[in-house]
Amino acid sequence: MSVVQSVEHPEEVKMTNEIDFDSMSKAEKLEMVERLSEQMRNAAKKLDFEQAATLRDTILEIKSEID
Repeated sequence: MSVVQSVEHPEEVKMTNEIDFDSMSKAEKLEMVERLSEQMRNAAKKLDFEQAATLRDTILEIKSEID
């Protein structure tokens, strides 16, 4: 199961914490940030703020790995 697929299922969001972002290319990280950002916005629209916050934290972690 990919990270993005795992994020589509709230009970599996914790899987993103187990990903080794160092092994991903910059392009992969940027693509993941885009996908997770869209999912974060969708979660917020559904008023699922816990999932949106978890996604936000994951996005920030990935962005810190890019810099």
